[in-house]
Amino acid sequence: MLLYFYSVLIIVILLFCYIDYNTRKTNYQNIKKLNQQFRDWVQNDNAPRPSNAIFVKLYKEVYGEQNLTKNIPEVIAFGNIKYDNANILLSFPSKNEFILVEQLAILNNLEDCFTLEFQETKSIGYFIRTIVTLPLKLLKYLGFI
Repeated sequence: MLLYFYSVLIIVILLFCYIDYNTRKTNYQNIKKLNQQFRDWVQNDNAPRPSNAIFVKLYKEVYGEQNLTKNIPEVIAFGNIKYDNANILLSFPSKNEFILVEQLAILNNLEDCFTLEFQETKSIGYFIRTIVTLPLKLLKYLGFI
């Protein structure tokens, strides 16, 4: 009976490790693809439009619920300038020159973060940390913490 318990425990631990690895790999692949799609879309009008939903999802995984706004100048009548707040997350993808630099920087930062996370999953230290922190993650998932 004890052997059965340990077998189930090992299978659960391996399953959690695989799910975490697969999630990090998917995020890494998504941000690489999104970054390339965005660069292609900016350079070529016929390229497919990058997904805002994927961008926002990946952004929120790294930065949380932070909203990112920027004042954008707009010329109105008689050379007067009016500033409007633009939400960079909701505006993605945009070819507006005032937002483009921030969007590229965010994409590059996200790619760096997800690349690092994915590379970490390939180490034995990751596997040990996962085993040690599994009870805490399970309690958080169940809503006890």
